[in-house]
Amino acid sequence: MMEKIFVLLFLIFSNSQTKADLMPTSVSQMIEEADLIVHGKITKIINGDIEVSIIQNVKGKFKKKKIVIEKFQDWMCASRYKPYAAGQEELFFLQKNKEKNIWNIIGGGDEGEIPIVNNILYFKSAFPSCSQSTLSLIHISEPTRPRLI
Repeated sequence: MMEKIFVLLFLIFSNSQTKADLMPTSVSQMIEEADLIVHGKITKIINGDIEVSIIQNVKGKFKKKKIVIEKFQDWMCASRYKPYAAGQEELFFLQKNKEKNIWNIIGGGDEGEIPIVNNILYFKSAFPSCSQSTLSLIHISEPTRPRLI
């Protein structure tokens, strides 16, 4: 009985808060780590996955016109810019999960999903903690020549 009281008191008074910080994955690191980088448009939401129609293959070999990617799961320190929807155009930085045979988005903060709206690429360029972020824009005037604006 005394042991149970001691354990209970220990649990009550050892209240330590855990700080969850996000160490973002840099663009250069994503490029290096990616098995596949594609410019694509979401065509279908399938439970925990998305189907993406490939517009342009930037890095890696993938011969099909569509790819299934595991959706990013929001967590305490990172969330997707908006809910998944068909028609969203993005630049995807992907790694192949060979055990599950599925493609995963790189980065714990969803860095590997960069939205493209009206030919402008929106990405978080530097965020030292999960509460701060800056946004950079790149205008895609030609598929191979993005320019910073």
